[in-house]
Amino acid sequence: MFFNAFRSKNNAFHEGRKFDLIVSIIITSRFFVFNLSKFGAKRMKGKNSVFKKGHEFFSAILSQLLSAAKSFKSRKRKIAYGFLSLVLAVSMLPLGAFGTLAAEADYAAQIGTTKYETLNAAFDAVKISQTITLLKDVVVDAPINVSGIKSFTFDLNGKTVESNKSKTDTISSLFYLNFDGNFAIQDSSSKKEGKIIGYPSFNADDSVFCVNKGTLVLNGAAIEAVNLNNDGKPNIGSAVLLKNSGKLTMYDGTISANTKNTVYASDSSSAIVYAGLVENLNMSGNNGIAMDFRSGGTLELKGGTIYSKKYFALYIAYSGAKVIVSGGTVRSEFAGAAHILGQGLEFLVSGGSFEGYTENNYGYAVTVGSGSIAVFTGGEVCNTGNGRAIGGYTDKIYIAGGSPVFRTYDLSKKYVGC
Repeated sequence: MFFNAFRSKNNAFHEGRKFDLIVSIIITSRFFVFNLSKFGAKRMKGKNSVFKKGHEFFSAILSQLLSAAKSFKSRKRKIAYGFLSLVLAVSMLPLGAFGTLAAEADYAAQIGTTKYETLNAAFDAVKISQTITLLKDVVVDAPINVSGIKSFTFDLNGKTVESNKSKTDTISSLFYLNFDGNFAIQDSSSKKEGKIIGYPSFNADDSVFCVNKGTLVLNGAAIEAVNLNNDGKPNIGSAVLLKNSGKLTMYDGTISANTKNTVYASDSSSAIVYAGLVENLNMSGNNGIAMDFRSGGTLELKGGTIYSKKYFALYIAYSGAKVIVSGGTVRSEFAGAAHILGQGLEFLVSGGSFEGYTENNYGYAVTVGSGSIAVFTGGEVCNTGNGRAIGGYTDKIYIAGGSPVFRTYDLSKKYVGC
């Protein structure tokens, strides 16, 4: 046998056989204990656990075997015994240390000291002012519904929540919010790589977040909407869908999409943006609005960036709506920055900038439609093409004090950025 190499030529043959037998039992028993520990790590929750008792039983056997090994006279066997003792001590760690880590990976989220195997279980259990911390990347097979009365925080912790790509026909919204309170998203990790990814690819009103009631608060991290059927159905889906009294408050982070809209608001919903990025990268047809606001509520832009690669960055079309812009940037690379339509709609600008692109001396960086009222007391509007800065189908565009700036493309001087 392999361990015959440890024998001394002067030792009795029966002692060598005894040593070989003990070593074989140690190795075989430890292999059994390790696998038992690994298999039972999740289930060892009480003192009477079968797995725990089994582990204690075999550990006792191994201790007795090692005690017997001490009787060896051979110096080489004593050295081998010491080595095996060290190996055994280290190999016992999986139950207490490595086994715990293995079980840890099976949990999706944590609230305080309590861990949950699924996100749905964590969201069902969360209470006011508590924080759900994501423990690993999770693929979700069914919508996560939030209801009741609760304000809480969801910490992505650098991890990713992703909708199952194969179930776009059954997951109309990855998160459906119909509650009283705030659903705050943050990422406490150092690299800030946490994100929530959905695939609204089936119906027109599919989304990553549908906020029917309550407030979605973005304090960091990223929300991404990916239309997997963009070539065939480029005019569907959104990252955040605001309905009825739903609200969006954005302090930081990114909301990105290649869907028809990035943020779509209807009914009496409202939104306020302090910082961060809302972008749309859809390049198919007349689609790809970053913020499509068709609500009777209020939209406030205090900072951040609203950006569209191809179409309008900001589209407002609802009678009685109010848009208040005091900061931030609204920009489109290949269309007007903002399109304002709606009877009695108020568009109030005291700061921030609008940058659009139109060609052939046609179109505006900011278009104000019939029946709408635009009042500028500050801010800046510019057209990076050779179109015009502001205009439309109304005479109700007012400069009411302050010093707003309107720029257009100058063929003689070329264009100098806003």
